[in-house]
Amino acid sequence: MSSLLGSTSLYLAIALGLILAGLALLSLRNPIIGKLGVRNIPRRPMQSALIVLGLTLSTMIIVSALSLGDTLENTVRRADYRCLWTDRPGDLSAFFAGPVGAGAGGCD
Repeated sequence: MSSLLGSTSLYLAIALGLILAGLALLSLRNPIIGKLGVRNIPRRPMQSALIVLGLTLSTMIIVSALSLGDTLENTVRRADYRCLWTDRPGDLSAFFAGPVGAGAGGCD
């Protein structure tokens, strides 16, 4: 699992480096575009910081919502497969509620 995360972060770092190199090349070829992009940072530092903070926060919210949805979907799918091999196929309420005193996993 750690090798998967390592390779994914490596690919993301390479993609970010290529995007930044492309932007640097674009601003070197046409300096006006580069100046337009960075001239408001020293003029309005608070607004620039709030924009970066807002974009970071919104990205974190979207990523966490997507990962939470995938986790819950995987959990329910796994529970459904467990119930499929019992005498109550498709009865997910039995998995989550279970018999009295048995806790979760009532399909077993």
